[in-house]
Amino acid sequence: MLIDLFGPTRFEYSYLGASATATVRLVRALNTSQFYDIQLIIRIHSLSISLATQSFTFVLSNTLPCESDPREFSEDPTVAQYLSLAVDTSSPASPVAVSKSATNPGAFLKLSLVAAQGGVASTTMYGEFSGVLVGRPR
Repeated sequence: MLIDLFGPTRFEYSYLGASATATVRLVRALNTSQFYDIQLIIRIHSLSISLATQSFTFVLSNTLPCESDPREFSEDPTVAQYLSLAVDTSSPASPVAVSKSATNPGAFLKLSLVAAQGGVASTTMYGEFSGVLVGRPR
């Protein structure tokens, strides 16, 4: 099954200070209970980063929504990541698709983007990405 996660979106983080990061949630709770194998595919439409310390990392984390409590119940992405896929200066030139797979996801996954500026403040850093998830049933 192919699931569209987000369409072409430009992420601009040139304003970040030295060694700063920014995290944005892209998908809150994607029901993955019927899947055993997950493949995250990120299309890199354009990318402008120049430092080896700059990166865009797409992180899938386990989450579990609660009908009676609207707060987000997720594993701490700095401790427990189900899957992460980094786009940095070692990534192939755009346009290109990069992917990563994992097995046995939790009932729900959330997708976040973590942008890391690295050691030099306000260095050009932007990318345009879109993403899909391929799920194979249990």
